[in-house]
Amino acid sequence: MIIGGGHHDAVSFNDVGSPDGRHTSGLKIHINAQVVRVEDLNWYYKLLQLCPDIPGELKSQVVSERFDDLPFITKSEIWETLRKVFIHVVDPRPYKSDIDSLLRTVMKRDDAPEYLRRSASEGYVWAQSLQQRTQMFAAESILSDSVAARAHRTAYAFGEDAFMMPFKRIEPTQLVTVQDFKCDPKGVIRKVTEWSAKAAAAFHASMDALDTLGAGDATYRFNAGQQIRRMMLRPLMDLHAFDKGDEQQMRVLEDVRGKLIESMTDPNDVFSRMQLFKPVPKYAEFDSKETLFGQAADLAAGIASMHFQREGIAGLVNRFEHVTYNGKRTGEADIAKITNELGRG
Repeated sequence: MIIGGGHHDAVSFNDVGSPDGRHTSGLKIHINAQVVRVEDLNWYYKLLQLCPDIPGELKSQVVSERFDDLPFITKSEIWETLRKVFIHVVDPRPYKSDIDSLLRTVMKRDDAPEYLRRSASEGYVWAQSLQQRTQMFAAESILSDSVAARAHRTAYAFGEDAFMMPFKRIEPTQLVTVQDFKCDPKGVIRKVTEWSAKAAAAFHASMDALDTLGAGDATYRFNAGQQIRRMMLRPLMDLHAFDKGDEQQMRVLEDVRGKLIESMTDPNDVFSRMQLFKPVPKYAEFDSKETLFGQAADLAAGIASMHFQREGIAGLVNRFEHVTYNGKRTGEADIAKITNELGRG
């Protein structure tokens, strides 16, 4: 089979992996690996050489196991370019931990979460209703922490009056809700977790653009909000490709992108208005068997999931250059805090 390069306009290719649920309290953690087209794929070609005996599409689990057995020097050579892959983790466990703590406080019993689940399974209506509400609350919290929501709030924070006196507070409109996913409450946390991982890949460049704002932009000191929104707007025009999956999630992703573009468009800024006249290419989907970039994303997601399963967030931060965790760029300084929050549950 001849493997192509995928959609020629796509700036990145994304696939999702997950650690074994037996190691994550039964909750599904989604880890999106984002392979940027312009980055070196030397690591991918080296991994291919490990599996000359496997015909057709390589499976990430097999490659991960063989990669893990390599000598230290060989693995180090692969990590030199593999570390450039962007990793986006959405982990529902901190949200479940917060809800469990709240239930213990409200119900005045240490076994409140277990008691609620047991009562719901026995058919008590009050317990089933409360269980659904807690799931919806957790899902809304995950969406609120997503990169998409953070970018939306940032765009509104730097509205036209942000640097004027007196300050006029601008409340952002609601960007995305659990109702947008049209799914059963029992599966809503998994749905929004998976979507938030995709959204991190699609929208993180808008937040990263703020890192480039420096002293050289002093000419905008009297209208810094306009410059900030302009910088955040440009990456939204990029086309990203995702592994074929839930069409509803892709529709929500496109809808959210449209809202973000609207919120970052300044009617007083000629550059912003010009962007509205340019066609915005829809996000693409791919079959990993048909594109080497897609297959590379699948393998990277598998390797990232393996290290997360063993070492938690530290296993990713210590290996990959760019990691987001529940919507925030994460580094070594954040490892202890994340680990402690998970330990509370």
